Amino acid sequence: MKPSALVGDAVYWLLDEGGILELHLGKERLAPMETPTHAQSLYLSNIQLMEAEAGVLGFAGVKMYSLHLWAREADRDGTANWVLRTAINLGPFAPPPCVIPRIMLVPPIKILGVDEGGNFAFLRTIFGIFMLSLDGVLLKKVSDAEIMELVHPYSSFYVADNVSGVQVKSAAEVVISPGFF
Repeated sequence: MKPSALVGDAVYWLLDEGGILELHLGKERLAPMETPTHAQSLYLSNIQLMEAEAGVLGFAGVKMYSLHLWAREADRDGTANWVLRTAINLGPFAPPPCVIPRIMLVPPIKILGVDEGGNFAFLRTIFGIFMLSLDGVLLKKVSDAEIMELVHPYSSFYVADNVSGVQVKSAAEVVISPGFF
């Protein structure tokens, strides 16, 4: 199962059959919703839910050498629709021509996860695992692993300063006393 996405006061899961399940925590409501039209067939399940800009539900899909970023936006009537916001060219990940027949059995680029804020995507290629900033500014190789199906990235955590055995000296430094565990 792919990771869920927390957006505002709702948690979203991508369903195997192609829909999305929304659990709205404030309204205590569970409801299905659709993905962008033909998303399952277009992206061959190479998709991930995420938080998009402006705090709305987003959707990232990889088709061959292109990463498509969608957002669920309300129109003037208040009806929510999927809007393609960005397409990022992943051409630099294209393998040399002599390698192409070998990789056609699997997607040449697979999306493994998106961070909590929707800023970075993790992509598996024949060259390794890469972290790509979704504004297209940063590309960094993070692993040489070839067999990885999922990444659960997180961007931060909070440790209360009054927890026994834990002392917070600054936002960047947490000291755990011996015997805490």
